[in-house]
Amino acid sequence: MYRFDLIRFAAVTGCCYRRLGELATAERMLGDALAALEPWCTRRRAEVLLELAYVKADQRDIDRAGGQAAESLAAALEAGSVAGVDRVRRFRNAYERWRDAKAMKALDQRLAECL
Repeated sequence: MYRFDLIRFAAVTGCCYRRLGELATAERMLGDALAALEPWCTRRRAEVLLELAYVKADQRDIDRAGGQAAESLAAALEAGSVAGVDRVRRFRNAYERWRDAKAMKALDQRLAECL
């Protein structure tokens, strides 16, 4: 379904670095992938933005994490990706402890609009 090119490689590498706890490297790789994406690559954009949201959450920058998750949701909706919307819901559920943060409340509102 997807070509595995240098952009995809950067995104996967960034995801791996995030899981290893190398957040600065993960953020750099994911940022490079995001910057290289063509505007019409909305599914990939949704995936990369959500990985960046996880990085920001792991860095305890909840406002940016919620904002990037909201951007990911918008891209997933634009692409018509049910799986992308589900990934954002799983992200949100993983950070339930920050449900009172302004960005998470805004994300909750956007997710509720998807129902």
